[in-house]
Amino acid sequence: MLTAKQEAFAQAIADGRSQADAYWLAYDVGPRTKPETVYKRASELMADGQVAERVEALRSELAMEALWTRRQSVEALAAIARRESPDAKPADQIAAVRALNVMHGYDAPERVVLTARLEPIRDEDWL
Repeated sequence: MLTAKQEAFAQAIADGRSQADAYWLAYDVGPRTKPETVYKRASELMADGQVAERVEALRSELAMEALWTRRQSVEALAAIARRESPDAKPADQIAAVRALNVMHGYDAPERVVLTARLEPIRDEDWL
């Protein structure tokens, strides 16, 4: 069983924080604590089997939530695109197809061409 501080550390890691940042958030780190000390303690904490296992479990939970949300989005948009909803209009179908294309990366990036003319900076421009 993890302590409250270990759990807070694991939660912060699972949320994408660095080990050092997670340690700073979860533990009472004094203002004069050297960064090297924080790095060492955070590394030791992450090497603890129970903490590492909890981090992995939290990451798995977050991944499942993200996949489920994406799946729901795709299913809802696909139903609109197939006009399975009696309220769906042709414009709704087109918008749903566009949204699905963006979600799946089928939207080609626009090409942007930038041109510039470089001129020397005059002394009066600085004033």
